[in-house]
Amino acid sequence: MRKSKNISEFVGQYKIVRSDCMAIDFYAPDGSNGFTVNSVIVPAGANYSISAADGFIDVTQYNINFAVDGDVGNQCIVTRTIEVN
Repeated sequence: MRKSKNISEFVGQYKIVRSDCMAIDFYAPDGSNGFTVNSVIVPAGANYSISAADGFIDVTQYNINFAVDGDVGNQCIVTRTIEVN
């Protein structure tokens, strides 16, 4: 079994995130503005998760887009699950 840990970061404006991880999750907190991740709509209070196949690492670049760049309601929490030795 592979050991892993989660690393989270806050995103509040357009950003390209390269996953380089086993799994990645994009979360829009309740009351925040929704956003899109590579054209997938993530409304407030929802999340969008992607996992690589067993034994693989996802190296996809994900584009996080908000309808209004710079708005204080722009909130996305990106959590990456990475392998540790």
